[in-house]
Amino acid sequence: MQTAINQVSHVNLYNGIPPETRTACFFTLGEKKTKGIIIDPEDKPNAFNVEFDEVKALNTFYSFFRENKDAFNSPFEIRGTTYLTVPVGVPDIFVGFNASLLEMTTEKILESGFEPSRNSNYSDNVPNGYSIGSDGIIILDRKFLPR
Repeated sequence: MQTAINQVSHVNLYNGIPPETRTACFFTLGEKKTKGIIIDPEDKPNAFNVEFDEVKALNTFYSFFRENKDAFNSPFEIRGTTYLTVPVGVPDIFVGFNASLLEMTTEKILESGFEPSRNSNYSDNVPNGYSIGSDGIIILDRKFLPR
């Protein structure tokens, strides 16, 4: 817990804005009851500024799909949206991404709500064969889907 407190206590500015809170949390899951501790520690006098470039982070996140787009040659459609997928290890398990991401600039992705770091109503977990994340990435098991 002290490590988490030390880490968040040292942040002065995040992208030029002072954080509203510096939350350090610790949870124990190995006991009969889950125990959680959440602390908002005091500022440290020698705090530093954190700069985070969202565009660069998203470019890095989606670069795997963009650079390997030719390998994702098994299209799959759900509710009018096309996903480009590829089998991964097991014949019926596929991973892929929303095909519209290939045509979008990173700035457009930010505007559209495809973000791995934010919660979204887009997330769709269905127990009958596929799971779609708010980042536009899909995992599916074709043996549970109608052919």
